[in-house]
Amino acid sequence: MQAASVALSQGYKPREPRRKVVVAARMRIDGKYSDVCIRDISSRGMMLQAATTPRPGTYIEILRAAHIVVARVVWASDRRFGIRSQDRIDIRGIVEATPGSGTRPADQERRAADRSGGTPAIDLVELAERNRHRSRAFEFGLLAVCGLLAAGLAANIAYGVLSSPLKAVSAHLNGHE
Repeated sequence: MQAASVALSQGYKPREPRRKVVVAARMRIDGKYSDVCIRDISSRGMMLQAATTPRPGTYIEILRAAHIVVARVVWASDRRFGIRSQDRIDIRGIVEATPGSGTRPADQERRAADRSGGTPAIDLVELAERNRHRSRAFEFGLLAVCGLLAAGLAANIAYGVLSSPLKAVSAHLNGHE
């Protein structure tokens, strides 16, 4: 209570209360999942610990049973990082959730894809690879057509250049027979 009054007297906004926890969860970044540990949680953010920390500014999803928290990384240091969510976090639901409760990961992926208005990131990677192959095939076809047109034009020019002297030679030979 005293820290809050000092913060207010110095013009700072008081920090909202955090709950210290040790809760296992999953983190999704760019369609890839990894394990994280929630170390503290508040109604708008979390401090997480993971083997690799995402860079500040990265948007991530934290999955815990049926709960999905979409948030932005605001700081990272060593193996810990902090996230801030635009929506309120159900602290009790996340902390008290049991690993088998809620939806399966496939359902969570589908819900995340529905929420983002697109397809899961794995499908986007496959789509990008297919489009890359299509563009290469289109480029090859376009170059082949241009090559054929250039060859036809060169043949037409060669025919025009060589046809009149050959006609003169042919007429001269036909006249002297």
